[in-house]
Amino acid sequence: MSSSLPNYDDPTRRLLTAREAAEVAHVTPACIRQWVRRGYLTPTASYRRGKKVHLFLESHILKVERDRRVRQRQVSTTADSSSTEPLSS
Repeated sequence: MSSSLPNYDDPTRRLLTAREAAEVAHVTPACIRQWVRRGYLTPTASYRRGKKVHLFLESHILKVERDRRVRQRQVSTTADSSSTEPLSS
């Protein structure tokens, strides 16, 4: 008999709080909040538990983290190549 329960181990379905998202992305919860303010990340759902709590899809967190890491590498590579250019007299 097949179970119709959703697979919550699937990152496309798993909802995380900012603290859990930070653990997955290896950043701080403040970094997750900053990604939201800058528009890199959008909460999938929200609820009130004393204060407003945002929930994020794990797959979105992983994509933003990967994109940020790639951009940082591109910036550092560009900075390294420009510092090794010979100076013109």
